[in-house]
Amino acid sequence: MTDGSTTKEHTATSLVIAGVDPEADIVSGTADAGAAINVNVNAPDGGRWRSVTADSEGNWSAIHERRRRAVLGAGLGHRAR
Repeated sequence: MTDGSTTKEHTATSLVIAGVDPEADIVSGTADAGAAINVNVNAPDGGRWRSVTADSEGNWSAIHERRRRAVLGAGLGHRAR
């Protein structure tokens, strides 16, 4: 996209949240192999970010330890490397 002086580019990539296990504090899914995944769990006293990297098959999981006070919400980010 360009306005004539500035060009912006965005590459759409695959990102799937395949599971949320509140008992084990794990959010997991798939993405492009080697992709950086940032997962945010919202809590009353602030959010907690976890950054993980998808493995060679695209699988990833992020472990959070504050489930009793946390509410999973919007805030999943994905950055291709």
